[in-house]
Amino acid sequence: MLAKNATAVFTATAGMETFFPADKIIITGNPIRQVLQDKKVNKIEALNFFNLDADKKTVLSVGGSLGAQSINEALSKNLNVFGENDLQLIWQTGTGFIQQ
Repeated sequence: MLAKNATAVFTATAGMETFFPADKIIITGNPIRQVLQDKKVNKIEALNFFNLDADKKTVLSVGGSLGAQSINEALSKNLNVFGENDLQLIWQTGTGFIQQ
C-alpha cells in the first residue's frame, strides 16, 4: 500500500514488478556476513562446524517475518522425517523457538 508513495523500494530479488512500481525497485540482494562473501569459509570447515556428514544431503531451513512460526512448528512436528530419509538439517530459528 505504501509502495506507490515510496521514493524507492529495495528488494532482495528480481521479479517484484508485480508487487511494486518497476521504476522504484532497487535490487539489493540479501545481506550476508563479510567472511561468507569473501569465501573464507570452506566446505570442510562448515561441515565440521555444524557436525555434518559430507555424504548426506543437507536441508537448510530459514524463516522470517510472518512465516517463521509456521515453518518452525512444521519442522518441530516432523523432525523424524529427516532421519528416516537420511537427511540432515540446519534449522535457523529465533531464540523463542530454540529446541535442544
